[in-house]
This record gives sequence, structure tokens and C-alpha cells, in this order.
Amino acid sequence: LLINGGAVNINGGSMTVTNGTMVGSGGAGTLSYTSGSYTTDALIIGDGGATGTGTFTQSAGTNAVINGAVTINQQTTVTTTNVWNINAGTATVSGLITFAGSTITPSQIGKIVITTGTLNANGGITFTGSAAATKIIDMSGGAGILNLKGALTVPAASSTLIPGTSSNFNYVDAATQAVNLFSSGNYYNLGLSGSGNKTFASNTTITNNLSVNGTAVALL
Repeated sequence: LLINGGAVNINGGSMTVTNGTMVGSGGAGTLSYTSGSYTTDALIIGDGGATGTGTFTQSAGTNAVINGAVTINQQTTVTTTNVWNINAGTATVSGLITFAGSTITPSQIGKIVITTGTLNANGGITFTGSAAATKIIDMSGGAGILNLKGALTVPAASSTLIPGTSSNFNYVDAATQAVNLFSSGNYYNLGLSGSGNKTFASNTTITNNLSVNGTAVALL
């Protein structure tokens, strides 16, 4: 599914996309997921060029299933934000979520927004180094939840976490995980579950609560 210079609204029914979904390619694209079911085997937001900007917005109660990788690109020559607004919906990603692009211009942004919804990042999250303000996970809108399996890869000057006053960032893998730091921003509520050692980076700051469940072990 290629959305190029137009808008697609999923409103009821069942939509399954093979060979991936690309929101924005050579022109601004918008994908709105209002109701029904939506499954795809890959998701790309923005083409990383000059004009192919992308916005994917979910409504409350929706459940996006991505059976593969997600790439959120930075545009190279235009002031814009390529954004996945999970908001109060749910999204489950089996593959790696990549915030791509090396542009240091702070107005060229790749972003995921979670208000009161949930992102299950089952294949890890990685950021490309450029500038912290250009790649953002924004959880400031409420009690959003991010459940992470695999690795959080955060090079220097690559990423910003904007926590909410009741947001939860959880390391949930049944294996060892490194609790890494974002380039900017701290965890509000941090949860460790599943199993294995969860090894903290030096100078990790948790603003509110740390919880440890299952057979996970916190190595501080």
C-alpha cells in the first residue's frame, strides 16, 4: 500500500496489506485508522526525501498489527514531522522499529506519540545518531505504555523520550536486556518483567516508580 499525496481512512472491516505500507512517497501521505482491523507486514512513514512526508494516526480502540519492521524517516530538506500517532490505540510490532535519518536540523523530526495507548515493540527499537531533538517518543499525553522486547539502541545525540506523569516504559523480554538511556529525557515509571538480568546504564534516572516482576533481576 503506497499513499502518495493523498489520504486513506480505515473505518471498519478488515484490511490486510502484504508487501508493506508506505505513508508518504513523493508527496504527503496520511493514513487514518478509525475502526476495524489493520495488519501489514511492514510500515514506513515518510520517504526520507524532500516531499514524501507521512502521518499515521490511530483512534482509541484500534489495534495495528505490524508483522515486520517499522521505519520512521526524517525528511532531508523540508521542515516537517513524520509521525505515528498511536495515541489511545494499540500497536504491536514484531520487527525492529527504526528511527532513521542523519539530519541534525531540529525541525526535521521522526516521532511516535502514545497518549493512553500501548506500543508493544517486540523486535526492539533503534535510533540513528544525529540530534536528540530529531527523533522522539512522546508519552506526555497520559498513562501510555511502551512494552519493549529486544534492545533499545541509542547512540549519542540520537533520541528524546518525553514521559507523561503516569506513563510506563517496560522492559518485558524473557531474556537479558540493557536498560539504556535516551539522549534526552528520563523514565517516569519503569517496569522490569519477563526473566533475565536487566542491566542499568550508569546514571539512570527514574522520576517516579521502579517495579520488578516475574523472574527479572535488576542489576543497578
